[in-house]
Amino acid sequence: MDDQQSIGHDGPPDRFTDDHKKDAQAQLERSEYYLRQKQKEVDQIKIRLMYLNDFSPVGLLTMDSAGVIRDVNLRALDLFDAVRDELVGLSFAQLVQHNSRKRFQEHLQAVLYDEKLKTCQLELHRPHSQVFFAHLSTQISPDSGDKKFLQTVIVDVTDEWIKNEHLRQTGNHYHTWLKQLPQPVVVIDQEGIIRFASDRTLSLLGYPSEQEVLGKKVLGFVKHDDRQQAVKEITRLSQHDTVVDFRINLIHQNGSFLWADLIAGKIEPQENNSGIAYFAIIVRNLSDKKEPQQDLQSLTHELKTTNQELQKKVLERKVYQNKLSSLVMQMADLEDQERRRIATGLHDHVCQQLLLINLELKKARNSASTDVLDHIIVKNEALIQDVRDWTFELSPPVLYELGLVAALQWYAEKIGKEYPMKILIEGDETERSLDDITRNILFQSVRELFNNVVKHAQASEVNVRVFKKESFLSLEFKDNGVGFDTKTVFAQMSKTDHFGLFNIRERLHYIGGSFTAISNPDNGTIILLKAPLRHHHRRGTK
Repeated sequence: MDDQQSIGHDGPPDRFTDDHKKDAQAQLERSEYYLRQKQKEVDQIKIRLMYLNDFSPVGLLTMDSAGVIRDVNLRALDLFDAVRDELVGLSFAQLVQHNSRKRFQEHLQAVLYDEKLKTCQLELHRPHSQVFFAHLSTQISPDSGDKKFLQTVIVDVTDEWIKNEHLRQTGNHYHTWLKQLPQPVVVIDQEGIIRFASDRTLSLLGYPSEQEVLGKKVLGFVKHDDRQQAVKEITRLSQHDTVVDFRINLIHQNGSFLWADLIAGKIEPQENNSGIAYFAIIVRNLSDKKEPQQDLQSLTHELKTTNQELQKKVLERKVYQNKLSSLVMQMADLEDQERRRIATGLHDHVCQQLLLINLELKKARNSASTDVLDHIIVKNEALIQDVRDWTFELSPPVLYELGLVAALQWYAEKIGKEYPMKILIEGDETERSLDDITRNILFQSVRELFNNVVKHAQASEVNVRVFKKESFLSLEFKDNGVGFDTKTVFAQMSKTDHFGLFNIRERLHYIGGSFTAISNPDNGTIILLKAPLRHHHRRGTK
């Protein structure tokens, strides 16, 4: 009887306990599975964070205090025509031409000593020995800690350097512009050496190319009998701030003479800091005139007007350079803010939730409570959704998997839930042929335009149309909001209030596209973005 009571009392609870433990173990294994999946998604986020700066319009490098490259973005890889493994771990000094290494070391030491933003211009070379010129802006990374990592912005200024060097050597800071003048023009230095000759001058004297006259003395093109007068006029020109006018015979390439009227004046561009004087000479052919007439006052006014136009070009160039400098600095600031925002979100939300889940898993392992496990599962699922939201916020997978139109439709649905406006997205399937860089630039541009609509436009309807036209993909963004004065906005585009539009325009120009805005107050806005339908090489290829 005692044995029966023992069996009747103890048998069922033992089986119940075993089943309960099996269920708890199964739930614990499911939780661990979800945790591993979540960890994979967090790892993917980390990978995406590593490439967050890849679509920046400027090259970005991270170096340690010894100048060893620790990270590099896609634009920097393009600048050096290299893959990531060729640059990461390499001393940046090895990419600097020998004649610029001392300047680079001084630049590096100045940043480490002052811990302030420093700039310099260096002559660099790619791993395959091709040389180019770059402008560097370097500062201490704000989140580098005690190790002092350096962030460097690299801008290729080779074209600008070549142009400036050519202009410096020829004494002509406006080479392209002078070539377009309707009159034959020659520029000489104070030694009488020809530094520039326009196409009209070459045609007048019968020379097929500029190289046949550059670097030669201007007196060599003057008839021997007239050289004394030419020397006298050039000397007077160099000694006095005046305009001289004289007539002499020039020598044609075939040996014949041209009776010509010359009016010359000193060029004083604001950017000429070399201390070398240059003189522009306008040539007028008088050979076909029986009684040569010269309106000195008219030509003097013409030369002064030309000089004023040159000064205007200088000012416009400086304004644009200031805008580009502002763009680089603001881009660096915005990217730093974005990195901090993402890091804060991951630390304050994802990491904290992971710690809580880990503690609760340990508690569940000890207690085997189904309520605790259910609570962990709910938290884990919420965290998975948060991580997915972060992933979409960083770089929506739909943009690369389904294309630009699908990504815009997804984003329009998201915006439509937050703001009361009617949004219509129409698309052309040809946009699927876009490369990732162009697709991302167009998507981010539309996001910026939606931000402007939400902040300023007070629009109730937005229509976005994507279509192919010739060799370009065009994107028309149209709203029925309050509109704006395009002249005022474009004049102040590089300022903070309009930095988004300036950023869109510069990114599109970078890939060979264009930005057009049509708007008037109270009449809505139409913005047309154009990007070339061509494939850029992918990361890690050449």
